[in-house]
Amino acid sequence: MVYLVTIPLIDYSFFVGDVEGDPMHPLESREGWEVQEGVWIEQVPNLYEWLDGTPAPEATLCQSLSDLKHYKVFNHPSDVPTNEFRPTGRNYGGSYSRKRWDRFSREGLSALLKFYEVPDTDAPEAMENAMRSIRGAR
Repeated sequence: MVYLVTIPLIDYSFFVGDVEGDPMHPLESREGWEVQEGVWIEQVPNLYEWLDGTPAPEATLCQSLSDLKHYKVFNHPSDVPTNEFRPTGRNYGGSYSRKRWDRFSREGLSALLKFYEVPDTDAPEAMENAMRSIRGAR
């Protein structure tokens, strides 16, 4: 089973798959997360490789127009066959085994999400004042 985990707060979608022969309990959603089960993902094998002098890939996550559980990642928006796929508008966060996802979501992703929980109530000059204070302490 493959799950699509979308976290609107950070605008990312992740794919999590169970390892064959190692059945797991259904992937649970957390508050603010959307989990869809039974999806499948195609990814080009050279997604993060490119030749010198060529543009770096802009991973574009798309959904099939004919099968809403079929997703595909393209190197560039211009590679998307618009008669077959539509961009989701979300960033592709990668594909994970269940064990790697459990660790990543508990450690790395949790830390990132904490950053977004901090209210943005600082005055516009707050960062500048903080930097001035840091420089003055040296």
